[in-house]
Amino acid sequence: MKTFEIAAIAMQADQARLTTIGQNLANVTTPGYKRVLDVRGAFADLVAHEQGEALSQSLPSAAAVDMSPGALRQTGQPLDLVVEGGGFLELRTPQGLVYARSASFQLDAQGHAVTAAGAKLQLTTGDLKHTGSATELRVDPQGNVMAGSESLGRLRTVRFDDPRVLKSAGSGVYFAGNASMTEATGTTGVRAGYTEASNVQSTHEMVKLLETSRHFEAMQKVFQGYDELLEKSIRKFGEV
Repeated sequence: MKTFEIAAIAMQADQARLTTIGQNLANVTTPGYKRVLDVRGAFADLVAHEQGEALSQSLPSAAAVDMSPGALRQTGQPLDLVVEGGGFLELRTPQGLVYARSASFQLDAQGHAVTAAGAKLQLTTGDLKHTGSATELRVDPQGNVMAGSESLGRLRTVRFDDPRVLKSAGSGVYFAGNASMTEATGTTGVRAGYTEASNVQSTHEMVKLLETSRHFEAMQKVFQGYDELLEKSIRKFGEV
């Protein structure tokens, strides 16, 4: 692989990293948001793999989700929910089922428990629906939902074999994609009256932003230097 090609690929990787960092910084205060990790190959990997390898194979373009927990914040609201133990709540949207570690719900005009974006909280039997007041609802650590003495059902919670491969749907919710899941019966706990803060650390992201920006500038100089060298070589060749 030529120096020109290596520098160009490294700059593309830096642009992708900057997009990821920007997304993380924009969601520092989003409840339940999980930091996106960039797992693209480093510049040194390009050099190490330059022999006999196609450009598309030299730079992995995958990203993963950091599912480490964020800090819990007590709200006292019965439909502010956090799943502990690595589980996820299941929500229904017009685009399909999505999953969240933490979300806040309200009852809409039809009595469905919905997020601000309109995603409907799911029981094992379907949508959670209650025609009374949200203050009447109680969710126990096993995910059972009660309205006074009446049982409305149990929240559907799931686990993923590798949650890092989930696809972000925005606002701290995720599409399963090709991730393998199982029902999380007995392996997770639900905490009501809490929200989970984003696990993004702004200082860490700012450091990565500066590092990536400087690396991009360095690759620009390599690119420009190679271009100038090529131009001089062509000019000298024409003088011969």
